[in-house]
Amino acid sequence: MNKFVYILIFACFSCKDPKFVRKNVTDGNIDIKWYYYSYITNKSPDIVEVSKNDSIVEIIRADEIIVDILIEDKNIIIKTFENTSAAIYSDSIMSEVYDYKIFIDSTLPKYGKYDVPRNVTKEY
Repeated sequence: MNKFVYILIFACFSCKDPKFVRKNVTDGNIDIKWYYYSYITNKSPDIVEVSKNDSIVEIIRADEIIVDILIEDKNIIIKTFENTSAAIYSDSIMSEVYDYKIFIDSTLPKYGKYDVPRNVTKEY
C-alpha cells in the first residue's frame, strides 16, 4: 500500500501541468493565446500571452474577468467584465507589445450573456 502511495505522489508531482487553451488568435505576425492551467484544485487564473517568433510576453493574468480576445489591425483587444471583484495578478498591463497597442475593453456588464469558450484544447 505504501509503495502505491509513493508512486501516486511521484506521478502527480512529476507531470507538467497541462495548459487548457480557451482561444488562439493570430494575424500571421503575432499569436495570442488565452489559457489556464489544470491544477488539482481546478483553480487557475486565466493568462493571455502574445508570441512572435520565439519570444513570448504575458499580457494579463486574472481570475474570472476575461471574456474574449481579438486582433484588429495593429490592436490587441481584451474584453473583460466591467467593475468586478475579480483578482488581477499582473502588476501592470502593458500598453504595447511587438508594435501592437493593447486595449482593455471593460464595458461588458457582469451579468450579461457571453460566449466565453468552455471547450478547451489541452497542451503540454
